[in-house]
Amino acid sequence: MIKVNGKVLLVKQFSNSESKIGNIASYAKDGINTIELLYETAVEGYNVNHDLMVLMFVKFELDTLCRPVELIFRVMPYQRMDRKCASDVFTLKMVCRYINWLQFRRVIVIDPHSDVTLKLLNNAVAIYPILQWLPIVKEKIGFDEKKDSIVFPDKGAAKKYEGCDLGKRVCYFSKKRDEETSTIESFEKSNGEISEGSKCIIIDDICSSGKTLMLCARNLKKMGAGHVYIIVSHCEKIALENPIFTEENLMEKMFTSTSNMCYYHHKIEYLPVSIEV
Repeated sequence: MIKVNGKVLLVKQFSNSESKIGNIASYAKDGINTIELLYETAVEGYNVNHDLMVLMFVKFELDTLCRPVELIFRVMPYQRMDRKCASDVFTLKMVCRYINWLQFRRVIVIDPHSDVTLKLLNNAVAIYPILQWLPIVKEKIGFDEKKDSIVFPDKGAAKKYEGCDLGKRVCYFSKKRDEETSTIESFEKSNGEISEGSKCIIIDDICSSGKTLMLCARNLKKMGAGHVYIIVSHCEKIALENPIFTEENLMEKMFTSTSNMCYYHHKIEYLPVSIEV
């Protein structure tokens, strides 16, 4: 789905599946215009490649109207393919080249998977909702700075928050994946201690299958944690079918945004994201 200045863009299809887009001028406004791409992975049949093509049509039409345009990615397409792996296409790099070609005034990305996205995009800025949410979540769960811990499941998750004051007690894990299959081969604590019966908040950018978060939560429980909470900027529907949600007494609650889905689940609390930068 694409929004133009906060309004959902109506896109129809011809019989050959090509897009039929109405009058873009009716969506335009004076001053800076905003296009927002919503990554609706939870919607059956959703195709982000289609939205990327429609994005081009809308941007060029706003260009003809002489409107400056900013782009918002609630989730950056292809962001997990952020490196060259064997003979696979470096798809994130290609998508970023495409976005740069469209020449947006600014590109806002909500919690990119890594800093590679920001390096590849022109005029890009990132927003990290977790920095907005963490004080709220701490208050909700009664987080005790003296004994409770902030936990990162891997080095990539921790790197984003270097220099940020997240709390007095921080624990890091490290994992190793098989480059061909992406299977997690090892998962272990790198540093930090967990107090018996304490509350732990795991921080990461995304929960897809939830395997990394599951391994992290299980390890925390073995180390003595009493309650495990998770904050992720994005959560995919597939996670609801996996142990991070189905295994009893593993996770108390997950706090996330509606960037990927908005299904009700008793263990999920959706929080708003401020995109003012």
